[in-house]
Amino acid sequence: MNEVTLKADADPKQIEGRLEVAVTGSERTLIAIQRMVPAWAQAMDGRQGCTTKTVPLHNGVILTVMAADWNEVQHIRRLGFIGLLVSGSMHQSHHLATAKGEFDHEHFGHNH
Repeated sequence: MNEVTLKADADPKQIEGRLEVAVTGSERTLIAIQRMVPAWAQAMDGRQGCTTKTVPLHNGVILTVMAADWNEVQHIRRLGFIGLLVSGSMHQSHHLATAKGEFDHEHFGHNH
């Protein structure tokens, strides 16, 4: 998570009905992006009326978060890339399981 949040470059584009973010990096950061962002998108797809997907890039991924409801689109845009990653109940349950030693990091493809 540190690699992605602290070292990755996130270039957001607001496109009608969605937020598209090119998340890029190199070396260790690139590996973290390629593991964490698609896993997050898969886990969050369909939650809160949003559709999430990723497309691989040679140096990262493009994350797309879409919503049919205009208010939710605005919410997504205000949160931005980092805000999205740490929002939702999945994030808190991940940290609780990690603290208890119960979380399978390979499932989400990242380490703390």
